[in-house]
Amino acid sequence: MEESLKKYIGAFTFINRNSSNGYKAPHKLILLIAIADLVALNYIREPRIKLSNMLIKTFELEWEFEVHSKYTNKQIMKLKGQPEESCEDYPFQCRIEYPFFHMQNESFWQLHKSKDYVERKEYSLWMLQTCFDYALIDVELFNLLRDKDCRNALRSYLISLI
Repeated sequence: MEESLKKYIGAFTFINRNSSNGYKAPHKLILLIAIADLVALNYIREPRIKLSNMLIKTFELEWEFEVHSKYTNKQIMKLKGQPEESCEDYPFQCRIEYPFFHMQNESFWQLHKSKDYVERKEYSLWMLQTCFDYALIDVELFNLLRDKDCRNALRSYLISLI
């Protein structure tokens, strides 16, 4: 498991993330944390990740805890060393559509099209749920997420990247 853990820590280190105003988008990291949480709760029992209401809610809770609480305007002001009046707002919004779709650019994530698939450049939440049955993560990654120590190590590492 040690080699697998190193492999995915490396993959997470170089995960492709959008950037704006000097910040890197945390969406993919938050989605992976939410998945880890749901594996821990035994809600996700296989490497098929459905865009369920539970995943959406967990993503939103993790966003609130890991992103929103860290990047209030005052914290941004302190991070940039700027006076409050010149402080820019944090540029990203809590939207699970972005990482669920764009994670397909990562080697460990594959979207599986539904019979109702329609090709688009961007998908609303409803269209994602209609056009894709699930995302499949590597079995190797799923097995790491099932192991408490490995899951905690991956989760901590993802949080450190936010």
